[in-house]
Amino acid sequence: MTETLEPSEIVSATVAIESVQGEGQEERRRNFQSIAQTISRLGGEIVDAAGRLHDVSERTTGQIDAFEEVRSAAGGVAASREEILSATVAAQEVSHEADGVIKSSQQEIAASLESITDLADLVHQIAQEVNELTTALDEVSKVAQNIDAIAKQTNLLALNATIEAARAGEAGRGFAVVAGEVKALATQTSDATSTIDETLGRLNDRIQTLAQRGEQAEKRTAAVQDGTNAISGAMLQIGETMEKVSGEVSGIGATAQRIGEHSSALDATLTRMHGGLVDNIADLKEADSYVASLVSTSEKLIQLTADSGVETDDTRYVRIAREAAAEISRVFEAGVEKGDISLEALFDDRYRPLEGTDPAQVTTRYLDFTDRVLPPIQEPIFQSEEAIGVACACDRHGYIGTHNKKFCNPQRPGDVVWNTANSRYRRIFDDRVGLASGSSTDPFLVQTYRRDMGGGTFVLMKNVSAPITVRGRHWGGFRLAYTVR
Repeated sequence: MTETLEPSEIVSATVAIESVQGEGQEERRRNFQSIAQTISRLGGEIVDAAGRLHDVSERTTGQIDAFEEVRSAAGGVAASREEILSATVAAQEVSHEADGVIKSSQQEIAASLESITDLADLVHQIAQEVNELTTALDEVSKVAQNIDAIAKQTNLLALNATIEAARAGEAGRGFAVVAGEVKALATQTSDATSTIDETLGRLNDRIQTLAQRGEQAEKRTAAVQDGTNAISGAMLQIGETMEKVSGEVSGIGATAQRIGEHSSALDATLTRMHGGLVDNIADLKEADSYVASLVSTSEKLIQLTADSGVETDDTRYVRIAREAAAEISRVFEAGVEKGDISLEALFDDRYRPLEGTDPAQVTTRYLDFTDRVLPPIQEPIFQSEEAIGVACACDRHGYIGTHNKKFCNPQRPGDVVWNTANSRYRRIFDDRVGLASGSSTDPFLVQTYRRDMGGGTFVLMKNVSAPITVRGRHWGGFRLAYTVR
């Protein structure tokens, strides 16, 4: 790390002092004041630059995290691309297998459709033959009915012949025998035709049932044939669709391949940018460290000028802070003496969080006491001039339990920006300036800082602090912050 650079204004002021050596004390005092003012202004500019540099470093570090997420996402894309390729190959294999199954099924369906068509033709032929058989049976039935009619007529004639033979006596006996045989034959013929008619009736019933079943079979066969035709058409469409799917899968594979190429290029670019950001962050951290040392050096210079005995812009504020710290020390000791608060409670640093606060607020056992005794000391100082932004006591850990009344507003739930600016009491300010203000035991400490007002708003201020002691123990410090002119 190189030595702290001397600003040109400091060099000019130093030259002015050297040029007036031997001159009057007043001239040296004015030149020293010029140096003090230059150092003060330079310190403010360094602190402002350091704050901005720190913000840039923080944002850049955040960009590193974002780049890591992008790189992770890019890696995820590459992994997804491999999964897509794997899935594409599997899909193509399944598509080819499905295509083979579909073609085989189409052949089987075609053979089945041909068999069903033959079966339908056979069923139709059977139905026609059944119809022809029904017609033949009807004809046979008619013939049987005619035979039965003839048999009945013959039987009637035989009956008449028997009567006539009886009348002829002995001469008609032979004729009577013939008439009897004819009558018997007619009776047998009539019985036979009755049997044939009954048989034909049963056969006709069977044939009618067979005809109905044949008609139903023909309809079902036609339905099966239609369904098979539909299946055949569907299988054809499925085959065409599978061919399209296979083409799309091939296209997906090609696209995934291109994605892989782009992902590789993107990963290389991100890796290069990531490396550049890492280098930039390293440079920024080094610059941040260097500027931080400049801040420390500038504050030492400001401290030296303020402690020189020569009146500077900070002298009045140093005096106010030291007097306020002495008064608070006296009031604290008096409170302990009177028993208003115990020494143990006054030094309580076991902070208890207040639920639901953002930024976080905490409490200690001495708040009731400080809320009574500090405002009469702090408020007159705070209201004495517009440039003063803070005039309050903090303990050695940077905790401000009792702030100026302007900043003691109850928090608004969910409004962090407003709370940060307006609810500054009951909070621990453990930043560089806050901790140093409470922990320093030097007679006074002058610091320059950017005050965070929330929402990314900062105000450049100086902070003068002086130690508060109680019975020889260091309790904290009194902070007096004022805007830099």
